[in-house]
Amino acid sequence: MIRYASKKDLDILNAFLKNFSKSYILDDNFENHPFSKYVLLEEYGDIIGFMSYSKIYDRLELEYIYIVEKYRRKGYASKFIDFLIEIGIKEKALNITLEVSEINNSAIVLYKKKGFEIVAVREKYYNNNNGYVMLRKM
Repeated sequence: MIRYASKKDLDILNAFLKNFSKSYILDDNFENHPFSKYVLLEEYGDIIGFMSYSKIYDRLELEYIYIVEKYRRKGYASKFIDFLIEIGIKEKALNITLEVSEINNSAIVLYKKKGFEIVAVREKYYNNNNGYVMLRKM
């Protein structure tokens, strides 16, 4: 089940976010942020992943997808992308954008399968690795 996060999920969200940044911590007001949204994936009563995205005017930007290690490669990230595409359709977004490291081949394959194209390269964006900016038109 995919659902939006609430205050009761704050600790698990912050634990997941530590995989991306040690300094990025949500506070109790995250639900009221005008742009950023946090979505959780529950399976058998356990929270097994999260996605965050922003709605900025007429586009969506995928910020993070994280799936707990033992649940990876089972289609859960794909469910998040499908959910985001549905939101884009409902919100009449023009496109969805994201950034991904050039060495994250499994993510790149998934994004391409879902209709994203590489539209720009950010040199050495992820330490010594380039970052790809990918876009999916709606």
